[in-house]
Amino acid sequence: MAVKASDFRKNLFTLLDRVARGDRVEIDYKGAVIVVSAVRPMASKLSRLKQRDILRVPAEALIDSDAREFESEWDSGNRETRF
Repeated sequence: MAVKASDFRKNLFTLLDRVARGDRVEIDYKGAVIVVSAVRPMASKLSRLKQRDILRVPAEALIDSDAREFESEWDSGNRETRF
């Protein structure tokens, strides 16, 4: 992507986000072309998630749950978590 220096200045953070994702930006400044590219592109947010082995409810409660029972409890205002 090629931009003029004034446009680069106006959209600095947007263009830097694109560079961080792996795009290459060419800036035309007084006849010289300056290339901005990431040495190591930024990883996606999903790839940076850490796996956690934690459930707020017992796993059996998920298997034995009945969606209708849950919805009726939710509609009645009973939002307490039972363990």
